[in-house]
Amino acid sequence: MKIAILLPVRNGAHLIEKALDSVVNQTFFKKGNDYIIYLVDNDSSDDLVEKIKKYKNINYIKSKHLGIGAALNAGMFRIQSNDDIEYIARIDQDDEWHLNKLEVQMDFLVKNPDVDICGTQMHFTKGSEDAVLAFEYSHWPTDDRTIKDFLLRGMNPLGHPSIVYKKYIFNFCGGYDDATYKYAEDLDLWLKCLTFCKFANINQHLVEYRYQKRDSQHLQDRAVSLLNIRTQSLYSYIP
Repeated sequence: MKIAILLPVRNGAHLIEKALDSVVNQTFFKKGNDYIIYLVDNDSSDDLVEKIKKYKNINYIKSKHLGIGAALNAGMFRIQSNDDIEYIARIDQDDEWHLNKLEVQMDFLVKNPDVDICGTQMHFTKGSEDAVLAFEYSHWPTDDRTIKDFLLRGMNPLGHPSIVYKKYIFNFCGGYDDATYKYAEDLDLWLKCLTFCKFANINQHLVEYRYQKRDSQHLQDRAVSLLNIRTQSLYSYIP
């Protein structure tokens, strides 16, 4: 089985090796499974290219448009052309996976083929001294019905860097909104998937998420985006 790893990066050379090491050392790949890392450079000005030279199986993509949504779509467009890939896993430049993460998730997905989007619980740590942690561990729902209830109430119970999703969903939803919801592109995507996808979360903390000060600064803008998305979903979603 071949997995696509979707990794957007902007000036993350000082962090990227930890993220990449946590990917390439996955136990899932040590059991004969394969991967391609689709690394989308979102106009970095540091020595990112030099840092990633030692890693194999990297498909380097230079994004022409700023923003994480645009970067994700650039990577997704490239992934769609690879017929060998069925599943896509997300990770960000400052996060790390536990080494058994993909093995646990893919075992679950093989046993539950009706699940299209699968996350895990996450452990939050400070990426900077002035970052403020709302909580240290996530305790998100694991079943499809409760996850969808959370989404419709404007809450996001899915950790984006923990997600593995089936590639086909982007043929239905059209990808990430890289303009309207600058800080809530993931929630917008999940809501577009509500009527045709099944969700799940693994009840294990398998991702180390670094919470930066900038995340705190974006909370107000994200709240506005969430409110707009929620209002739209209430008019469009039929349970």
